[in-house]
This record gives sequence, C-alpha cells and structure tokens, in this order.
Amino acid sequence: METTRTPEMGMERRRSATSVLLSLTTAPVLVGIWGIRALLEASIELGRESEELFRGERLPTLELPVEGGDGEVR
Repeated sequence: METTRTPEMGMERRRSATSVLLSLTTAPVLVGIWGIRALLEASIELGRESEELFRGERLPTLELPVEGGDGEVR
C-alpha cells in the first residue's frame, strides 16, 4: 500500500524542524546574554576601581625635592 503525501504532512515536518532548531539555539543565546551582562558588570567595576586609583586616594604622597632660587636642592 502506498502512502500519499499531503501538504499538511510537509507543514508538520517543518514545524517539527523549527521546534528542534529553536530548542537547540535557546541555550546558547541565554548563555551569551548572561556572559555579556557579566562582562558589562566587570568592566563597570574595573572603571570604578581605576577611577579611585587615578583620583589618588590610594597613592602615597611623594616628597619631591624643591629647588631654591639659587639652584640649590633642599
């Protein structure tokens, strides 16, 4: 006995393939979004830390030699 193909069978096969493809791509997309969010938060934190460093709050005060008017270093 020969089975006849109907247009509905083709559509059902496409829906199944689409469903599988969607299932396979969902996890990598979610991991990518999570990774981008973590990278963004880390870069913001790095920016805050570098701002504190360049502000000078954590740097020691350096005693620089001062030259007098006669060229002598005190």
